[in-house]
Amino acid sequence: MKIRNGFVSNSSSLSFLIIGVHADEDLYYELQDKYSQDLEFYAGDEEGYCVGLYAKQFLQEEKLPDAIETANKELKRTLSEEDFDKLMLGRKLDLIYDGYYS
Repeated sequence: MKIRNGFVSNSSSLSFLIIGVHADEDLYYELQDKYSQDLEFYAGDEEGYCVGLYAKQFLQEEKLPDAIETANKELKRTLSEEDFDKLMLGRKLDLIYDGYYS
């Protein structure tokens, strides 16, 4: 899994692109049970489990820093206050992607 703070371009086709955070396994499954219809969940990362929102909807209109802020507001609206606090404890939103070469 790669995390970037700016524009990323290479020869790979992206298979997963979110604005989100890495979460521990227990929190990942707890939130997935509650929010599987509203958030994106990805467990195939060597750094752990990812929870967030598809980045495309945010990056079409905004540059990355603004898109992250907008995604943060969307997460606050989607999650309960308690779940948002648990997810964000010691973490910050970032662009997370996993790609494969075609």
